[in-house]
Amino acid sequence: MNKGFSHYLCGGAVVEYGGERMTGYNAVDLSTGLSIWGSFDYVRDHVWQLEDVEEYLKEVYEDAGLKF
Repeated sequence: MNKGFSHYLCGGAVVEYGGERMTGYNAVDLSTGLSIWGSFDYVRDHVWQLEDVEEYLKEVYEDAGLKF
């Protein structure tokens, strides 16, 4: 899981909204090195907010049989 500026996937330009850089979270599968679908979309990366990270981690814990 990493936090950073959201980038357009084509060209890598930082996404701006109202003159402000957009930040978000990106999840990477360490076994493959690929971003997990949902933390990026067809247009940009780092699209998750903190609530999305919490939901994802809760699901991973539950799938592993662990308490969250």
